[in-house]
Amino acid sequence: MKFTVEMLTRGVDYARYRRAYFSEAFNCYVVPAANLSERTLIEHATLPDGREHRRMKIVPRIELPKLLQQILQGHRVQYEETMLFDPQARTARLEVHTLAGERLRVSADAQFIERQDGVLMRIQCDAQVRLFGVGTAIERHLVGEVTQRYALVERALQQFLDEGRDLI
Repeated sequence: MKFTVEMLTRGVDYARYRRAYFSEAFNCYVVPAANLSERTLIEHATLPDGREHRRMKIVPRIELPKLLQQILQGHRVQYEETMLFDPQARTARLEVHTLAGERLRVSADAQFIERQDGVLMRIQCDAQVRLFGVGTAIERHLVGEVTQRYALVERALQQFLDEGRDLI
């Protein structure tokens, strides 16, 4: 299932947005604001061509429908997100890796668009769940979760910048 999420951060240019969004200070700040249990940077490397590779462990606090609870069989929802960020092109490619392996595939392409009023992050997502009979229902739930979570991140980032926490 393909869907798009947009996140507008007002009153910043791309340089400040980038510094704040990818900072460890914001990484810590966004955990409670986005209702996460954990958001940990596992790996970060700058490649010779200037692109950045990041790997994050993310554990959301989430209420699951009974059907999904049964499928997970008591396992906690968590995933690793790998990102290849190109600061010059202002794009990123994300992939999500879970215990479900090939049965659950989530990927996204993000653009960071500088506008007069701020920076718009447009994320074009693709979620595919390969579970007979319930895949579409799980995809719909996933779209709702991702959309709601990014709304929380959007508010947190705006507050983080408005309070000047990135300047400390």
